[in-house]
Formats: sequence, C-alpha cells, structure tokens
Amino acid sequence: MKRLDARGVRAAVFWGPDDAEYAAAIAKDAGGGCILAPKTTLPEMMATLGRFPAFIGTNTAAMHMAWMQGVPTAVFTGPAEPRTDAPLAPVPFRVLRAGAAVRAGVSKRHQPEVVAAVPVEEAVDAVLGLLEESWLHKPKPSSAS
Repeated sequence: MKRLDARGVRAAVFWGPDDAEYAAAIAKDAGGGCILAPKTTLPEMMATLGRFPAFIGTNTAAMHMAWMQGVPTAVFTGPAEPRTDAPLAPVPFRVLRAGAAVRAGVSKRHQPEVVAAVPVEEAVDAVLGLLEESWLHKPKPSSAS
C-alpha cells in the first residue's frame, strides 16, 4: 500500500471479527494514505465497498461484495485455479497468482506462500490499471445548456 500511496492512491483496510489487530497494524504500516475501516455489519461493508473505484484483496466475502456491485477487482488467489476464485465478467478484474509457487498434491490450505509470492509491483500495476480503466469508463457529467 505504500507504493500506491506514493502514487496518490488512498486505501481502506476492511476486517472481520478476528482480524482487528492485524488489520490495524497493516493500516498503520501502510502510511498516511491508508485508513482502518470502522467495524461494520455485512450490509454496511457491502454498501461501503460499492463506493470504491477498485478493490484488491483475497477470495473473501468482501471481494465478492465488491465485484457483485461492479467494482473493478484485483484478487490474490492461492493454489486453487483462478477460474474458481476470480470475479466474473463483465466486471474488470485482475488475478494475482504466483503459479510457479504452487506445489502439486499439497492441500491449498498448506500453501500460503503462493499469495505471498506475488510480486508487489504486479499488485500495484493491477490496481493502477483497474483504476485507469474505471476512470476512463465513468460516465461524463452532462453540461446543462
């Protein structure tokens, strides 16, 4: 998130009931361009996520909430084939997966390094590309004559 902040992209870290401390540490470490989202119910989270120009995260309820509302999405996928985790068209999306790190025959629950092996610049480029795409396709305000 520091690299996105350096490019003027602001972020919010959403979290679930068991993730508050971890999420707070991420937001703090990310610098001034990142905030910790407040505690939300699922409907509140969904409403809030729908207001963002892009989402980046893993295959979680938050990711599904974002892309179901048409929010361009970058998703980190682990060992599972991306077709089982990725958002569906027509929503713009990017799959972030280090396929070379996948170990055949090993339970996907025992391969967290697959997500960690995605290069940071690849994630940054995915988010910047999605933002550019969403800004280019936003309806232009009509001018009143």
